[in-house]
Amino acid sequence: MKTKREIATLYFPNINPKSASEKLTSWINNCKPLVRKLSRTGYKSGTHTLTERQISMIYDYLGEP
Repeated sequence: MKTKREIATLYFPNINPKSASEKLTSWINNCKPLVRKLSRTGYKSGTHTLTERQISMIYDYLGEP
């Protein structure tokens, strides 16, 4: 398990972690198929900790950082 902030900083290493997390959340929310798939795993928009399965889904839809 990792925090959304940890994953976000991999995608956006040049901005502060809070902003990176907000940007990743925006990317996730703009990908409706990803949101649907994540929601089946218990993910909600306020989720801070991601499982390995959820991280894998994010990578599948958004690409690896």
